Amino acid sequence: RKKALGSDYNAVQTEVNRITALTNKALLGEYGTGAARKKALGKDYDLVQWNINRIYKQKESEKK
Repeated sequence: RKKALGSDYNAVQTEVNRITALTNKALLGEYGTGAARKKALGKDYDLVQWNINRIYKQKESEKK
């Protein structure tokens, strides 16, 4: 991955880390739920919610 991203690696990794941190905080309830979460996360809401959904889908498939 590092080779494929080349000079963009650090910027991409920084963004991945930022979204991961926001997702973890959202999962802990730090941004509330529903409309409160959407407002608190602003422009990052869709990406964070997508990531949360991905995590839950993965956990569900591991149970099977």
